[in-house]
Amino acid sequence: TLAFLDDQPPPVLSALSDTLERIEAGTFTVRLSGLTIFGGKQLGAIAVNANGGDALNHLQAKVARAAREAGIALERRRFRPHVTIFRLSKRTEADESTRIQQWMDIFADYEPIEFECDRTALYRSVLRKAGASYHILAEYPLKDATS
Repeated sequence: TLAFLDDQPPPVLSALSDTLERIEAGTFTVRLSGLTIFGGKQLGAIAVNANGGDALNHLQAKVARAAREAGIALERRRFRPHVTIFRLSKRTEADESTRIQQWMDIFADYEPIEFECDRTALYRSVLRKAGASYHILAEYPLKDATS
C-alpha cells in the first residue's frame, strides 16, 4: 500500500486517477524478506518486509502527493513497505499468540523473493466477515521520463 485512501467519492477517485497516469517512475526490483508485526499493543497484521530502495520510496512520495492534490487527507505515518499476509482478529490473546507463532514458524526459513515492479494499481477493498477482497480499479504502468 503506497497510500491508504479510505472511502472516497467517484469524482475524487477520477481526479486521482488522472494524476496517477502522469506519474513518471521507472521499474525497480522489490525484495521480500523477513517478517514484521503491525499494530503495537493492538496487534493488527503480520507482514513480509518489502525493500524497493529509493525507487520505491520516491514512488510512494509521488503517489501520496497525487492523493493530496486530489483532495484526499492521508494519515500522517511513516511509510513502511510491506506485504500483509495475515490480519489478526479480535480474539483472546492466547488464541492470537498461537496463531502468530504458527505464521512466524511457517515463514521463518523462507528464501527472500525478488521481483520487478513495473506497475502500480488503484484498488478497492471490500471488507467481509470472511476477510477482505480486493478489486483493481485501474493500473498504471511505470515509465521513465524518457519513455
